[in-house]
Amino acid sequence: MVNAAKIIKLYCEDKLTPKEVGKNIGCSTTAVVKCLKRHNTSIRGRSEAQRLAIELGRKNYSRGENHYCWSGGKFVNDQGYVWVRLEIDDVSYTPMTNRRGYVREHRLVMARHLGRCLESWEVVHHKNGIKDDNRLENLELLPSMKYHLSDLHLKSRVKELESKVERQNKEIRLLKWQIADLKREVCNGNSQYSTEKQSS
Repeated sequence: MVNAAKIIKLYCEDKLTPKEVGKNIGCSTTAVVKCLKRHNTSIRGRSEAQRLAIELGRKNYSRGENHYCWSGGKFVNDQGYVWVRLEIDDVSYTPMTNRRGYVREHRLVMARHLGRCLESWEVVHHKNGIKDDNRLENLELLPSMKYHLSDLHLKSRVKELESKVERQNKEIRLLKWQIADLKREVCNGNSQYSTEKQSS
């Protein structure tokens, strides 16, 4: 039988984690959490638990370069955009970051060039369409998404027309080849047309 008073004392007063409480009294972490909830004891959230563990010196929750999952502060998301973690000296661009301290690299490059944070409605466009090519000469600041969408629509229409022209060029080459082939046949007297003329 689980001793609820002991569990609550270890969790609330001794500030142990549910896992540590479970090990201490010989039961599972799940049983500890269920007991705490049954007795209306609020469960610490992850950030509160981490802060408490650091304060008590139990664990060293490393962040940034010291974290075991650190990959250089840079990653590419599903849409192909590069995200970078802001360095300490980039505090002036903090409003542009997400909750984890990351910002899209192309927006950061443009903001540094302009010397100010970008507004949320401003759009940084990749001129060549390659989302991870974040050189300044490849970036263009547009006043709103409306301009960006019209540019994308125009580029997609141009691509569509270019592919149509390419298909028609292939058809033209095929027709020219067929015409040349027919001319050779007529000159050699092997064509069906010349055979039909002779029989009539």
